[in-house]
Parts: sequence; structure tokens; C-alpha cells
Amino acid sequence: MVLLGGLLVGCAKPNIQEGLLYTNLKDEETKQQIEKLLIQSKIDQENVKTYMEWVNDFNSRVENPEALTEGYQPMKEGVVDYNNILVTTKQTEDGRDYWETNCRLSAYLLYKDFVNTQKQIEEDAYLMFDLDAIDTMDQFAMSKEERKEFVTLFNPVQLEEDSTLDMHVAKIQEAYIERELVFDDKSNISLITLYLHDPYENKRLVGHAAVLIDTGNELVLIEKYGPPAPYQVTICKTREEVVEYLLARPDLYGDGSELPPIVMENNQVLTSY
Repeated sequence: MVLLGGLLVGCAKPNIQEGLLYTNLKDEETKQQIEKLLIQSKIDQENVKTYMEWVNDFNSRVENPEALTEGYQPMKEGVVDYNNILVTTKQTEDGRDYWETNCRLSAYLLYKDFVNTQKQIEEDAYLMFDLDAIDTMDQFAMSKEERKEFVTLFNPVQLEEDSTLDMHVAKIQEAYIERELVFDDKSNISLITLYLHDPYENKRLVGHAAVLIDTGNELVLIEKYGPPAPYQVTICKTREEVVEYLLARPDLYGDGSELPPIVMENNQVLTSY
């Protein structure tokens, strides 16, 4: 078995047949391997440096570091339970709590050079916390063009009344065209977005985002699991495994009135029902 195109050769790891492998980037060896993979995937080195600083900052504030993986571990039952993670909150000099990095902010940092748009759309209240972090916290600061692009990329998609799942998929794809989003389909890195259904607001929301790197041997999913949860890298063999892993998260599902989540890779649909 060759993981990460050979980057992990020589590391002691469980066999992939025991389940998906994942890491929280706790140890230096694993962090260096992922940093090397990101740079080899043509991600700007300054963005990679910033991303790893975010990883180190979060991990340094975990009060029970034993809850983070050392190296790669098998993922039991296809999910990881982070409810026991305890994190010390950072504060600004004037006593405000820092926003924790979320999935969209971290995915955009790695992927922003692989997508572009000239379209500007009105920002939705759904992104208010992301935008407050961007506008008030130095570590999340963006240029005006990047902020505009972030909104265009992650803004919710408005649905029609009583629309079907197929109509939801069509609306998302139409939104990409209307927003003039252009993805780099020649790169080995892609953006994974997980659209959740809000039946009360009648919208599809990007409830989770990650980046996926295709090494030619493995698929490497890189994500911030959630604001109070760690960074996670998951090794998958197929895109079907990626989708199965993503849809196993229990926090994706509401009261049953919503339609199933839709997983996108760039502007292509990965889910099928």
C-alpha cells in the first residue's frame, strides 16, 4: 500500500482494510507530510504556512490532547466523535473571543487560487459569522476581491417551493453558472462542498467544505471538522468512500423535513440517490 503518493512510506500505520485512516495533524512527522503534499499540489506556500499555523494554534489549545490522534489511526464505524474535545478560547487584547476557524474559511484558504469569478452577489445572513471573522480578525483578513469571491462561492442557493431533490441539484448547478464560478479542472486539488437543505428558509446551504487531493494512489480529504473540532485528514480509496464518510456525520440531519444532503466536487455532483 502506498499512501499520499509515497509520502507516508516508512510510517507505521494500520492496514486500510480496517477502515478509513485519519489524523488530526498532532505530530510533526504527519504535519510535514501533509505540508509537503499541499505544496506539491501547487498551493501557494504562504497559504500552506498560514494553514499549518492555524492547525498548530488549535492543537496547542486542546486541553485534552490525548483526544487527538498520534499519526494515522483507523476510523471506527466511519465517523469520529469530537464531543469530548476541550479547547481554550483565544481572546483579543480588548477581551473579545476569537472566532474559531470553520470548514469554509480553512477550505477557502487552501483552494482560493483554483477558483475565480468576476460576479458579485449580495451576501446572505447565513454567512454572517464567517464574514464577521473575516472583517474583524487579522488571521482571517482577505482582500476585497477574495471576500467577494468567498461570498459568491459559499452563499446559499435559493430554491423554489415544493422542489424535488433533482430540482435542488439543478438549482445548485445553475447558481454556479449564474455566479460565473470557474474551477481549475486540471489540478489534482478540488473543492468539496456539502449542501444541506433548510426547508424553512427554502435554501441549500454549504454546511461543510473541504479540499480533496488526488495523489493518483489515494484521495486525501483535508478539512476543519467544525469550529470547536480539530483539523482532520482522511485517506480514502474512492470518491464513493469520500461521500460515504461525509454523509455519515450525524450533525447533517435535522427533524426529517429536509431532503438529503448533496455533495459537490467543484461543480460536479458526487451524490446519487
